[in-house]
Amino acid sequence: MSLLTSHDQQHIARMFMQEQRVNGIYYKLIRDLSELMAKYSPPKSPQGGTWYRNREIERLIDLRLKRFAVEFEKHIDEETLKAWNLSNLKNDRLVERFLENLSVTQIMRNGMMQQNMNAYEAFRVRKIEGMNLSGNVWKLAEQMKTSVELFLESGIATGRSAEKIARDLRQLLDKPDKVFRRVRDETGKLVPSKPMKNYNPGRGVYRSSRMNAVRLAATETNMAYRAADFERWSQIDFILGFEVHRSQNHKPCVVCDALVGKYPKEFKFVGWHPFCICYATPLQLNHDDFADFLIDEKVPADKYVKDIPPAARKFFENNEKYRENSYAGRNYREWNGAK
Repeated sequence: MSLLTSHDQQHIARMFMQEQRVNGIYYKLIRDLSELMAKYSPPKSPQGGTWYRNREIERLIDLRLKRFAVEFEKHIDEETLKAWNLSNLKNDRLVERFLENLSVTQIMRNGMMQQNMNAYEAFRVRKIEGMNLSGNVWKLAEQMKTSVELFLESGIATGRSAEKIARDLRQLLDKPDKVFRRVRDETGKLVPSKPMKNYNPGRGVYRSSRMNAVRLAATETNMAYRAADFERWSQIDFILGFEVHRSQNHKPCVVCDALVGKYPKEFKFVGWHPFCICYATPLQLNHDDFADFLIDEKVPADKYVKDIPPAARKFFENNEKYRENSYAGRNYREWNGAK
């Protein structure tokens, strides 16, 4: 039986809709850029650089990329705020159901119903790999310009209509290997051609800047939802910890399979990797114990989850690269260091 709430299901569906929404933003950008690229005149000498005698086209492309960056950052801000609010709605209902027919002070009830918008703002402006969200979005715009330059330098755009350029540029962003074919080396082995080797849209899992954008949008949306859970659960007295579950639709994953189990509520779970659909459920006091808490104002220490699963600790300790470079690894180090 699935433990996913309707809110969790909505969140996962919204996370996977990011590709469709990002595609809409990118394909609109490609349409506009292709109209400018159709006016490009290849320089007679490569010494002048890609934009020699095409400075006005470059200026217009730069302006369009700036508009793209603003639009894409706005999209991520809207999606993360929706995710944060959805988590709050879920946890509001959790608190309301638990406190139903219980006599608690309004101060206590209000403390469990905080929306934590200051924490959301801190999440929104935090650094991601040394850059804030604006910096990471602008990096995507720069990757897009690199793709445009490589496309123009390859000569593919010369003499082609804007419509055909748009089609080829979409293919470059979706499957760059199909645009820049592999060639055979002196031994007859297929190797990347020089243009393919030069095609490096930037740091990230994907060589496609569009897929890096999908990755960023989906990751930020998921992290906002999970971070909102973390903030709420840390403030709710009847929550003792949480349990991380694999999705029923999951495929084998060496990371997710190792990290299922019960965690202290001080551990910040925001997903184990990009596109992670593992989910967490809060572990709650029973009502009799909570009634005792209302009298004593203290939850017995042995009720709380105090440690992470042994398999999870082993995984973090044995995988230095993951521990040092992932969000989950950073959260593990912060939690472990605070003990």
